[in-house]
Amino acid sequence: MFLVRGAPDLALTQFLVETMTLVVVVLVLRRMPARFVHGRTVKRARLLRVAVSGAVGVLVTCFALATSAARTDPAISPGYIRRAASTGAHNVVDAILVDFRALDTLGEISVLLVATAVVAAFSLPPVLPGAVPRPLPIVRLLAHLLADLVRSGTTVAWQVVRHGRRTSAAIIEVQLRVDSDLLITAVAELTTMTPGTLVAEIDRRRRRLYVHVLPVRGPEDITRHRDAVRAVERRVARAVGTTSDADDTNRHTTAHGTPGDTPQERDPGQGEES
Repeated sequence: MFLVRGAPDLALTQFLVETMTLVVVVLVLRRMPARFVHGRTVKRARLLRVAVSGAVGVLVTCFALATSAARTDPAISPGYIRRAASTGAHNVVDAILVDFRALDTLGEISVLLVATAVVAAFSLPPVLPGAVPRPLPIVRLLAHLLADLVRSGTTVAWQVVRHGRRTSAAIIEVQLRVDSDLLITAVAELTTMTPGTLVAEIDRRRRRLYVHVLPVRGPEDITRHRDAVRAVERRVARAVGTTSDADDTNRHTTAHGTPGDTPQERDPGQGEES
């Protein structure tokens, strides 16, 4: 919306804020334990947590209502609109950024310049040495992803409508060919984005993905899901991988029966949900 309205600087600011928020969330997740121990919680402790959570919610709600009703003077936005024409800007947003709040804009630009200088002065090694992004394979990768989203979404929706909680599912192991953290992560993310497939675990040492898939009615569905994950791997290797990565995936396009490809099928009566 900011780009359409002629305010790319606001779009960049929002992008940076959301990026930093994601970084903070990831840092918090890294501090959390890998496994949660299921133990018995004292009833008094549960009640205390509920009381504290409710009190915080009520306090935030009251604070928001009080601050919104505490304004006694008129808002300054009409003044910005009236004085925007005198600044020579094309819209109110540009007038605020380059005239009314020019020092704030200068500070934001200075932060970006300092960050750019630090990155340029202390360059890091490439994440994937020897990799060259290839525009045409990237376009093909995105086109296949869009087609998979539509096709898989339709299939999962039909299974839910037809079978409900009794939709059959399985957890399969898929042996990967690439040996790069970046490529394995990309394959896992693209696989999880497709409806009906969810990467439950990544075995980095043995280069295996444990994927929860549905629907599964027989061995042919298991083979089809495994081939779909390997197809994503080939497209990722061709799009952003090295030449050796692409060659490795091409040489193993018909490989089957590798160790760890035994599915762990779930009982349809257990009520799997997508």
